[in-house]
Amino acid sequence: MGRLKFLLAALLIVLMSVGAEAKDVRPIGGFAKQIFSRTTFDDDNVPLLNQQYATLTLPNDLKAQYPKLARALAEYNTALTRQAMTMRERSTAQAREQRSNMREYFHAYYSNNDLIVRRADSIVFSVLDDGADYLGGAHGMYGWVGVNFDVETGKRLTISDICTNADGLVTTILEQLRAEYDERGFYENLDEKMIELVAEDTINFVIEPRGVTFIFNPYAIAPYASGMMVTTILFSEQPSLFKAKYRQAPKAFAQTLDFYHPIALELNGRRATIYVNDNQETCTVMLDGREVTAAISNPKMPTYVHTADGHNYLYVDGFARQDGFSAVDGECLTVFKLDGELEIYDRLPYTFKQLRDLEGASDETGWWIMTDPNGIQFDEPRAMSDMHSHIGAVNSDGTFSFG
Repeated sequence: MGRLKFLLAALLIVLMSVGAEAKDVRPIGGFAKQIFSRTTFDDDNVPLLNQQYATLTLPNDLKAQYPKLARALAEYNTALTRQAMTMRERSTAQAREQRSNMREYFHAYYSNNDLIVRRADSIVFSVLDDGADYLGGAHGMYGWVGVNFDVETGKRLTISDICTNADGLVTTILEQLRAEYDERGFYENLDEKMIELVAEDTINFVIEPRGVTFIFNPYAIAPYASGMMVTTILFSEQPSLFKAKYRQAPKAFAQTLDFYHPIALELNGRRATIYVNDNQETCTVMLDGREVTAAISNPKMPTYVHTADGHNYLYVDGFARQDGFSAVDGECLTVFKLDGELEIYDRLPYTFKQLRDLEGASDETGWWIMTDPNGIQFDEPRAMSDMHSHIGAVNSDGTFSFG
């Protein structure tokens, strides 16, 4: 009887834990980012440093619902601002000194940091700190830093918090890197370095709805000339490597992508690689060997959306002209359909740019961030008399609905 009670109790614990892991995961939305721009000048009005950095904002209802996440992001914003101010002070002084030595050969410094939200739901909030700078050396530097928070606790996650098998993780990362990149580009101690990064909990990564992307900036595992290297382990391909809690994802979600870097997604049950390229006047989307180019001036905020009924779209903000494809022009969202044949699918007369916040704030630009396809926020550039923001949802055909 005692053994039976023990088995029943053990079974109950298992069932309770499974139920906890299988709870409904909800996308959370309403995030925005503020981008601050400033140029510092020498005494004779010559630019010394062009700086841009971003912080995140949360709506009040989200702060109330997820207070620990709100507190963690507030501390993160404070750290980003303090870092930007410190960098500005030091780099301006360094640039001024270098200019006095180099005279006409001096080139202004720059420092650009953007925030790219890759996952936002009731389990995980993840963002990429995308940085690029030139501070007077032989060349500039760039890279990503993944920042991942447990939404319920506000804890910043390391790889040991989400991984179940460190040895298996190292093996999988090495196998994928060698398959995706030229073996000759790596340092000779690649295996030892990977073991060290995982064991010391310092590996750079971002948690996404369908997998984990590992980031190796220039010099991390290869020379600068090899560039930044990333590899994504999809949960569906290696479920045993990660805890069940973090493998869950909402049925519908959205994530911001980046220009110039290939991103691995899971589309219709298979791995796919998407690459979005911006050349100021056009935006080119490449998906598993297929390619389509749209006429979009100054494209911004490429956002991937997966709807609850399984459709996949990419939205790109920018300025478009009337053409044979669409009568919409001006600030708008160009929609690319990713299912079946890759195509330019639609143009919608909305923008993620926060138009109201631009009035009287020349050094600050705000952007709505789409993370919940059922609770998106955007502005309508045509309603110049009352630039109120809209809240709506993505329909299965990629258009927006309201109410």
